Parts: sequence; C-alpha cells; structure tokens
Amino acid sequence: FPKQQISTTPKPNTSVVVPDTSSTTADRVFETHNVRFEMNSCARSYTTISCTLSITNLGEDGEIGFQTCNRYPASIQDDAGREFQAIAIIIGRNNLGKVCTWRSPPNPYTLVKDTHTRTTVQFEGVPQDTSSLSLFELWIQAGSEQIRIAFHKIPLTQK
Repeated sequence: FPKQQISTTPKPNTSVVVPDTSSTTADRVFETHNVRFEMNSCARSYTTISCTLSITNLGEDGEIGFQTCNRYPASIQDDAGREFQAIAIIIGRNNLGKVCTWRSPPNPYTLVKDTHTRTTVQFEGVPQDTSSLSLFELWIQAGSEQIRIAFHKIPLTQK
C-alpha cells in the first residue's frame, strides 16, 4: 500500500512554503518529491552566514542534486534587500563547495530512506548590520526537474 500523505492537498510543481504550525515561527518545513526540507536556523559569524537544514527522504533511496551558481543559484536576501549567492553547500560530511553543475561532484548525493541529513549552506560578505533574512532560496534537482525551495522571514542568530 502507498504511504499515507501528510497533507491531502495536492503538491504543485512550484514551491509554496507554509510554516509548520507545531513549531516556532523560525522553523519552516517544505516537502516535494518525497523529500522534506526543514529550516533549522541561520547563524552569523562576522560577515559569514550559515543556514542549516535537515533533509529527510520520505520515499525510497534516491539521488538529489544541488547547485550554487549559474542559472539556479542558492542565495539569500537580507532585510535590506541585498542578495548573496552561496559559496558552499555541505551535505552530511561532504563539502560540495561551489557547485556549478548538477553533477558536481560526479555523482549526486544519495538520500537514504527515513534518514535525516544535516545540510549547511554558507554565504560570505554579508554586512554586519543584517539582522534577518527575507529570503533563503535553494535549488535542487530531483529526477529531471529543477525545484525551488524557498523560506521567508528567517531571524539570524549570532555564532
């Protein structure tokens, strides 16, 4: 039998982010293609911001691709409207660095069923007067589809 869906609302191909009402306003959850993305926090250390997510594969083992530049950059926008592109993505213990193609490193990252994978996206050169993020955007590739994951109104904590 197929797994019961958490939500009975059909999931569109474009991203719509709805906060998880069981957690604080800083925590966000987004699900697509049997993968759950949970925004844990974004923290600053001088001019570097690190956003930490938990990625959980709700389906069978599968591959996921990331990108930080080119047409689908991972990026943030601060409370003053300034935009910054990611300098690195760290998934599990693998530092993907600045990923400019979907298959860099040569193989996408494999997500194991029902396993939480800690993922950190890093940004540099963010002015110290930034107190929150109006947007965090991450693009993934699932199968042949590029999917935008977006979280809004994220407070910054100090490291």
